[in-house]
Amino acid sequence: MPPSRFLWIEEPAQFAHLTLPSEAIHSWSGYAPEFQAMCAHLAKNAQKLCAKQSTYSKIFLVYSKARGNAQLINEPLFEEFFSKQGFQMVSPETLPLSLQIYLVFHADEIAGTIGTATHLAMFARCKTKFYGLIRIREIVVFPQLLINQMAGLESYIVDVSFNF
Repeated sequence: MPPSRFLWIEEPAQFAHLTLPSEAIHSWSGYAPEFQAMCAHLAKNAQKLCAKQSTYSKIFLVYSKARGNAQLINEPLFEEFFSKQGFQMVSPETLPLSLQIYLVFHADEIAGTIGTATHLAMFARCKTKFYGLIRIREIVVFPQLLINQMAGLESYIVDVSFNF
């Protein structure tokens, strides 16, 4: 939607008619088609902004470099395993958003511990392989499953909660 269609309100105001955008994703039931279109638009823009950047066929989204984030138990074990499988370690929090989207879009395979970083999969191409690691047995992965469905990923969810 073009920015000219938005009205930024900084003081109290009254309106006879007001249109608000709908929720993009409904955590427990589905996603809006507009959300899918927005992700495609952001991915397209990232291609323009990052066109000369290197890409990787396989990426593992890590938390170990994130500021203020407690290291995940045994994350180095998973990093080592996936590195031996040819995955490049990527710490999204250390990169501009456009580069995060660009790297995910160009990857053929994406892996990581399910959480905020793996939600970047919404920018992946259809049929990209996704390996999500569940590190807490009681974790609810439904939002990630919705993202994977929306993006058309070949998705594999692995419970690694007993590897601690």
